[in-house]
Amino acid sequence: MKARDIMTANPSSCHPKDRLCSAINIMREHNVGVVPVTDGADGRHLVGIITDRDVALSLGAEEKACSQLNVESCMSRQVFFCYPDDDLKKVEQIMKEHKVRRVPVVDQEGTLQGIIATADIAREALKEKREGRAEVPETDLAEILEAVSLSS
Repeated sequence: MKARDIMTANPSSCHPKDRLCSAINIMREHNVGVVPVTDGADGRHLVGIITDRDVALSLGAEEKACSQLNVESCMSRQVFFCYPDDDLKKVEQIMKEHKVRRVPVVDQEGTLQGIIATADIAREALKEKREGRAEVPETDLAEILEAVSLSS
């Protein structure tokens, strides 16, 4: 199974210069805990990522309103990503090794294509179990969840 098979394609993103409120609104509207940050000529080149935790920590530390902060002041510039043709095993390895719950999917030029969350892997594992095949063993899923949970 490839990353492209389970990713959420074309996720909403924000720009580094956007107000933090913009990222918060995307999280609320789409019920997600992460927003990719993109820039570039096409507006889709991945340059960072902002999580609900980044938002909470920034608002608490800065003691400013979200309308007073830019996304770039809160985002993580170090993004662990994968490519559409990467095997799901590689995505799982990235999640475990870097203790992240979500992995953006980019093409060779760094253009955002999608995103994979632990929930996507869990959903696929459940689907495979119901269909009598097991490309995502339950032990792999448990190891991912344990690794990312220890980082919180």
